[in-house]
Amino acid sequence: MPNAAQRSAIVGFSRVHDTALLEPYAEKYFAAVRDVWRTRTHEIAQQIVTGLYPSRLTTQATVDATDAFLDSLGDDAPSLRRLIVESRDGVVRALKAQAVDK
Repeated sequence: MPNAAQRSAIVGFSRVHDTALLEPYAEKYFAAVRDVWRTRTHEIAQQIVTGLYPSRLTTQATVDATDAFLDSLGDDAPSLRRLIVESRDGVVRALKAQAVDK
């Protein structure tokens, strides 16, 4: 798939009115992301890793799943770790903002 088509597919995937539709894919994301990182070009892998991270699922469960993945990753793939940590931080910031808005 060309880069532009992949980018469009990724953006379209996360555009939902009901984020519950994305919940079944969070576990699949963490199960596949390491293999994606190993087997794709840097540009394609980065698009997938950042674009399909379950950032719309602003829950503690997303943070916990991310932490578990990062623990299993160890020191392997520092660039992948950085992308996941940055995505995780966005969810943490959203959770803090939601807590203040309540």
